[in-house]
Amino acid sequence: MHITTMATTRIRRRFHKWLRTMQGNPHVLPSHAKSISGSMESYLDVCRTASHNSKTFGNFRRNPAYTEVLEHVSQQQGQEYLRLLSPASRARQNIAEAAKNDDIGNPATMRLDSGLRISPTTLRYLKVADDMEKLFGGASLDGANVIEIGVGYGGQCRILDSLFKIKHYTLVDLNPVLNLAAEFLSNFPLSCTLRFMTMNELSPQPYDFALSNYSFSELSREVQDVYFAKALQHSRAGYITFSDIAPAAFRQLTRDELCLRLRARILPEQPLTHSKNCLVVWGQAD
Repeated sequence: MHITTMATTRIRRRFHKWLRTMQGNPHVLPSHAKSISGSMESYLDVCRTASHNSKTFGNFRRNPAYTEVLEHVSQQQGQEYLRLLSPASRARQNIAEAAKNDDIGNPATMRLDSGLRISPTTLRYLKVADDMEKLFGGASLDGANVIEIGVGYGGQCRILDSLFKIKHYTLVDLNPVLNLAAEFLSNFPLSCTLRFMTMNELSPQPYDFALSNYSFSELSREVQDVYFAKALQHSRAGYITFSDIAPAAFRQLTRDELCLRLRARILPEQPLTHSKNCLVVWGQAD
């Protein structure tokens, strides 16, 4: 059975409502509405406020405007992510360490059989880390130069830093999102060197690994082409959770076009959170 959420439907409905208001203005879509998260001013307002207001920051992962975009992973999905973790993986062996993410922002949590409380979102980040270790090998990530496109509040970055000996980690998003991620990550001792960049601040350079949880696939083709030229085509390996919820006006790269450009292959998303989702991976170990 496919696991879906009402949140996906809400995001799609809100996005198309916003898009209808933009019809007739050819400049807004390419210059402002770079992604679904970019179209949600209420979400960005939470990011802006939480990055400098301690009260808002202390509860941002429960803010309805924020959870409509992030932090809407269900407990059912969380249980599936937990079940799918490989028994001997770094992710499985370090669940308690990952749960420290949830000391920040007051997220909704679930109780595991061990008594540990952890958010379903953190379990999803662990599942991504588990996939990366299975596909690429943990040793290949040790010492790596990583770029993440679309960073949320920095939760995936913090999980990967705790599991692997990553050398450099570049986080790329809109400025309000980056500011919130910087505030979140400042609460943890990290081994890697961080860089916070907007798309326009990036310059083409090689990366060992590129990562994007949904965000890249929800951008307009114009913006995807920029990220491809600046980052993806220079990345030795990568992992993109691909979704297909952007409207036709975005002319986003199809998964087949992306695979052709990257010499990548398609793997199933597990658990499947939307009927058209998949993983696009390249450079993985055979």
